[in-house]
Amino acid sequence: MVERWCYATAPSPIGALLVACTPRGVVRVAGGSSVADLAKQAQRSGRAVNLVEDARAVSSVVRGLEQWFAGESRSFALEVDWVGTEFERSVWHELQRIPFGSTRTYGQLAHTLGRPGAARAVGTATGRNPLLLVVPCHRLLGAAGLGGFSAPGGVRTKQQLLEFESGLYKFR
Repeated sequence: MVERWCYATAPSPIGALLVACTPRGVVRVAGGSSVADLAKQAQRSGRAVNLVEDARAVSSVVRGLEQWFAGESRSFALEVDWVGTEFERSVWHELQRIPFGSTRTYGQLAHTLGRPGAARAVGTATGRNPLLLVVPCHRLLGAAGLGGFSAPGGVRTKQQLLEFESGLYKFR
């Protein structure tokens, strides 16, 4: 059976975001992303997928993003369709447990997962996070500083997101 994945590009204060949903839930919120990236994710899922541009189908996710950037919400109450390895999903679930305005290090998260020597693997899984903000990978820091960030604007955007969550920055 072919599954329908709906997607649209939505503007945001950090640049255009590609938002995609499956019948199971949101599967992608990514800046600097393309439909080709979504197609690779669909292939990685192992499912037969038909990609369809449909802004209405992703409108509730887009509305949630708008509310988050406006400071009207601090989290996302969304069904998620997880596409990743078991380890990646475990990292992404732990990232969702980091409270708004808080941070952890890659090493701390690896320790929480019961894999204290896996900080680099945590970083790799974080870099593969397909759900920007929904899975708040910007809250994860390196032992000696901010670490990397694969969203548009890189580390500068990560710094803005952290400052936004601490009340020091407002998106316009």
